[in-house]
Amino acid sequence: MKTIGFALLGLVGLAAVGVGCGVQPEVTDVDDTGHSESVSSSLVASVDLGYGPNLFYALADNAAGFSTLDTISTSGAVTARFGVGNRFAAMTFAPDNLGYGTNLLYAISNDTSGFSSLNTISTSGAVVRRFGLGSRFRAIAYAAADLGYGPRLLYAIAQDSAGFSTLYTISTSGAVTARFGLGLRFNSLAFSPASLGYGANLLYGLSQNTTGFTSISTISTGGSVVSRFGVGQKVHGLVFPLSN
Repeated sequence: MKTIGFALLGLVGLAAVGVGCGVQPEVTDVDDTGHSESVSSSLVASVDLGYGPNLFYALADNAAGFSTLDTISTSGAVTARFGVGNRFAAMTFAPDNLGYGTNLLYAISNDTSGFSSLNTISTSGAVVRRFGLGSRFRAIAYAAADLGYGPRLLYAIAQDSAGFSTLYTISTSGAVTARFGLGLRFNSLAFSPASLGYGANLLYGLSQNTTGFTSISTISTGGSVVSRFGVGQKVHGLVFPLSN
């Protein structure tokens, strides 16, 4: 078992992690053997997926890019569960059955060329590649509500080689559809069904300027992308905690 200080957890961005939202914090952790890992994605599931309720789930990469699924308890216990494959970059949770079963993790992995694929992860240890998405997908979130494109869809962000970000919808039927451009260097995505002051059923994204300063934006599926305020330097990872 690995342990990690909660000051470090704050750097990972777990203070804002919740159900059904994909995130991409980047931080280096060293386990009990001195092995360094980069925590690339994390979320929390209030339901018991096999290891207990109210746990954080995180993807950690070793130096070679091999990813492992970890659970994190707020008691401080960080436990590696099983390997999931190479270069997993973002993850979300869907309690609904999207065609593959209920209470599954959905994760984006990348090959060496940057081509991204959608995978399902069951806490039984089954990691199944479902279909290709396209190049350079960096963030993923799940929305059960119909935001204009249909209910029970995955939403994802991909970047081109210049860093320009585009919002996509992903249906587990295999349809991957570019919806509209967001702007430069968006790296994290979350969904809130509740109104947090800007309206209900909005996506929230983090973007960075060339110096690494990060801002939070609201994203409406009507195509409106509004920068709201700055949140600091090199902030990765954004999730809205849903109520039980």
